[in-house]
Amino acid sequence: MWNHNRLNDFFIYPRVEKADAIRVEIQHLARLQESLPPGLEQGLLDLMQAADHQRQFAHLAPHLTHLEFLLLCMLTDSARRLRKLEESRWVHPPFP
Repeated sequence: MWNHNRLNDFFIYPRVEKADAIRVEIQHLARLQESLPPGLEQGLLDLMQAADHQRQFAHLAPHLTHLEFLLLCMLTDSARRLRKLEESRWVHPPFP
């Protein structure tokens, strides 16, 4: 028998509805971005763009609110960038 959660996975509307709600949250954060200093402004913009690309997967975590999912996306993107930096073998050049 189908339960409510399985129906939400089957039909496209709940998926689109949740992705749109997350898009609205991103738009609300854009107002904050305008008032930040230049360095922080670009960082927030990068994180919001990464979260926007991942919002299509929001239906896979139905227990998270829209803002929680947005923050999770931002954290995972930050962790990915940090791991990429840690894996690089950059060596400081010798001092003269």
